[in-house]
Amino acid sequence: MELSGEAHSRNTDPGTSQLAADSMQGSRASELEGKVLAVIQNTREHPAGLTGEEVTVILGLDRVTTSPRFAPLCRKGLIHDSGIRRIGSSNRPAIVWLPGPSPDDHAETCSSSTESSNSSSPARPDRGTIRSKIQEASNKKRGIRLSAEEVQILQSQIIEG
Repeated sequence: MELSGEAHSRNTDPGTSQLAADSMQGSRASELEGKVLAVIQNTREHPAGLTGEEVTVILGLDRVTTSPRFAPLCRKGLIHDSGIRRIGSSNRPAIVWLPGPSPDDHAETCSSSTESSNSSSPARPDRGTIRSKIQEASNKKRGIRLSAEEVQILQSQIIEG
């Protein structure tokens, strides 16, 4: 399968980030996407899927090299967010990626933009409840399934510090 490598930077990124994105266009980005995809597609070895951190360790590459490969692969329908979160080395929940297109509504994680809050939705989960859910899963050393709204709340908490 031929992958067309994507590398992006935001207008607000420092010049060094923009130069790095420019240097990753084309074959180098395609090569890295292919490596990430091959690891995630190896369901015989990893039937429960893999986090970005796990893929990075398997490939022996830096996180800053592999991290930008997931969104393009997801947008292309080659991998998808399983909806499960595992606690990584940073003690934060991480997306567990599976091969193929998303069978349900977790595709929103492919885009970098966040969905706007819908006021007609049921009661918003609070951060304390989400943290307890994550802590319980961490204590049991197992994956966790969070709703898209819970993930959005956690992401905003991480950004806010």
